[in-house]
Amino acid sequence: MYHVHAHDLEGLEQAMQAALQSPIDSYIPSHMRFETVCGYMADVLARDWQSEAQAIIDGRGDAGEADVF
Repeated sequence: MYHVHAHDLEGLEQAMQAALQSPIDSYIPSHMRFETVCGYMADVLARDWQSEAQAIIDGRGDAGEADVF
């Protein structure tokens, strides 16, 4: 942990040196990795949005809701 009190320039320098000497490895959760996100986007782009929208419109009419447009 790198805790430095306000206006402690010497402590700040020591904390920065310590951080440089022990870097933290990068971590990206699997659900946020590029390949996974590309898969999510492929699913979005391949989806038949027109039929899904039509099903919603049809469902509103069945439920007795007012006209959509």
